[in-house]
Amino acid sequence: MAEVSDDASKANGGLIGPIKSDEIAPALQDMLGKLKVGDVSEPIRAQRGYQLFQLESRTETKVKTFDEARQDISDKIADEKRREETQKYIEKLRGAATITWHNDELKKAYEQALEQRKKQLEAEAAKPSA
Repeated sequence: MAEVSDDASKANGGLIGPIKSDEIAPALQDMLGKLKVGDVSEPIRAQRGYQLFQLESRTETKVKTFDEARQDISDKIADEKRREETQKYIEKLRGAATITWHNDELKKAYEQALEQRKKQLEAEAAKPSA
């Protein structure tokens, strides 16, 4: 199949790697669910032409234990807190710094970059965490 492919995956012999079932369309989930290991699907019409799938293996979804999930959540919270505290510290340092600008264009570029970063951080803070 890779010999006649014009997709970017051609370089990998057509392999696209593991796919989680919740990352694909329900119709594709159904089709792949019916395949046995080694089977090749019928051609499927996609946005960029037709695709064939060959099921190489199937791995059962592992449900995390409570302790694993708790640790993951704890790690995410700690990472977020660390990011927030680091950002506060950087802002404090910037506020205390005395900058003498000898080039107005550099000053303007710096101020624009700070404003963009501020907007980016506000947008990230407004997003619900996953």
